[in-house]
Amino acid sequence: MMKRIFSISLALLMIAVLIGTVSFTAAAKSGSYIFDEKEGISTDSFNELESTAQSVYNDTGISVCYLLTENLGGKPAQEKAQELVFSYAPSTSALVLVDSYDSSDYVIDLFAFGTATGYLSYKDDLLAAYNADTTYAGGVRNYLAKAKEVLSGAPPENSSYEYSNDLGGADGQLIVDGADLLSNDQETALTARCQEIGAKHNCSVVIVTSPALGGKTATQFADDYYDYHGYQKNGVLLLIALDNGAGQRAWAISTSGDCIKAFNESEQEKVVNDIKSDLSSKNWNKAFDRYLSGVNYYLSPHVAWYWVPLSLLLGFGISLLIMLAFKSQLKSVKMQAGAKDYVREGSMVVTASRDTFLYHTVTRTAKPKDTGSSGGGGGHIGSSGSSHGGSSGTF
Repeated sequence: MMKRIFSISLALLMIAVLIGTVSFTAAAKSGSYIFDEKEGISTDSFNELESTAQSVYNDTGISVCYLLTENLGGKPAQEKAQELVFSYAPSTSALVLVDSYDSSDYVIDLFAFGTATGYLSYKDDLLAAYNADTTYAGGVRNYLAKAKEVLSGAPPENSSYEYSNDLGGADGQLIVDGADLLSNDQETALTARCQEIGAKHNCSVVIVTSPALGGKTATQFADDYYDYHGYQKNGVLLLIALDNGAGQRAWAISTSGDCIKAFNESEQEKVVNDIKSDLSSKNWNKAFDRYLSGVNYYLSPHVAWYWVPLSLLLGFGISLLIMLAFKSQLKSVKMQAGAKDYVREGSMVVTASRDTFLYHTVTRTAKPKDTGSSGGGGGHIGSSGSSHGGSSGTF
């Protein structure tokens, strides 16, 4: 028994040492800015580059990050870059250069988030600086130097990510009808509903219409409008654009704060599907009224929290009563250590024994198919650096 305990303890100790070694190695190649999953940069160079990136952040307020990997985990490079920004970077305004050889797909690309998106016009210059050196460390060194030079100046004036208020809505205005789709009475009635729902759920509920998107995507436009117009931290904004730049009418929902989880993409899809026919028929007021009903429904808790522990206690109580009832019927029965009291001595002789495998059952479940959605979604960052959820599409 002691030998077995000693063996198990030794095995656990070896596993702990192995995990600690792997963790230490991974930690040595993962900082707040530089992530070397391929082990292509020496430890000394890694520490130098991490220090340089920290200096760039101190001077500019923007995280300049780098990812070297052989496996993106089946995710798009931009999604992987965004995960690093959310999880490790000191600021969600960031530039991220990704160098990955994932299976047969070789990716070297640059992505920008938050206020750093205004510098995307320098993307080719930053990539050229990285590619100018044949070593990973030298490439990153050039990339950081170029990024510091670029970020020291103002974003280019022609940046499509620069925010501008073309609709004229006042700060905190809940119905901003820039496309003139509603009458004054309809705006007043919808504003009252937005105020009522917002007060009930402690958030801003906003509807914005616009004739065009000004070179942005519907999601970028919706996020920016919410961030720059004095709304609460928690909120939901619906955008309707008559022209998305490709001759199509577009919609987008932007969620902020607690509403990111409270009104998720699946629920947004249900609400949009419910109003799409009215949007397509230009029954704007009816569509917005039904949309607000959907928002109010999904922001409301459907089951009070206290029912969960009460249900568990009720189930436990009923089970306990049933078991006590069964137990009371077994008072005449005593537990036996063996079967000798039930078998007449000498009456049973085992001459042979074998295990016979009769059959087996295999259960297979088909993988669910991707049913698609009406538009893009997922967590993202607006040009102000604020986090948002939401979805978008055309109609």
